[in-house]
Amino acid sequence: MKYFWPAAIAAFLLQESASVSAVLLEGCRSHQNLWAVHACFLAATLLDLVAGYSGGKYLQRKSSQNWVMRRVLLLMPTLENLVGTVGSKFALVLLGPLAPTWANAALGSFLKLRRGEVYSFVLLGELLWYAMLWPLVLGIHTWVKNAYIAFAALVVLSILISMLLQRLVRTGTSIAPGVGEQ
Repeated sequence: MKYFWPAAIAAFLLQESASVSAVLLEGCRSHQNLWAVHACFLAATLLDLVAGYSGGKYLQRKSSQNWVMRRVLLLMPTLENLVGTVGSKFALVLLGPLAPTWANAALGSFLKLRRGEVYSFVLLGELLWYAMLWPLVLGIHTWVKNAYIAFAALVVLSILISMLLQRLVRTGTSIAPGVGEQ
């Protein structure tokens, strides 16, 4: 693929399941250096982390007079008391597959966690999400030889997994019972 690396950088910065899965599948099919693909993912994720966290802190400083931001800042201690510190950390990890890295880092900037903790837990969530995509991509690469069918299957499965995870979060189903309870 002539435009693999620009597509990979764009997909890794956006971090949406279907596009990242498609890029990973194309990387396998076009025999790209997978270590370089992993390094590109890690670099894009770290850039998203720094941008999201910095953006969240900037919003807190510049919009503190805004009534919406004042409401958010008033609600954050209540949310933290509800889920606890462990729950906040677990939520940052769990949000990895559900939201882009920059959004998770921006949310983490509002919590009473140190920058290193926010970076660590958001990065852990993103790495777990990335690791969950690889078996899906490799399975489709192994069993489906037609590139168009493989891409369609990848998109459908990625969307179904995202919908399932969002449903679990919305219904309050706990994947790890007792985590975050005080």
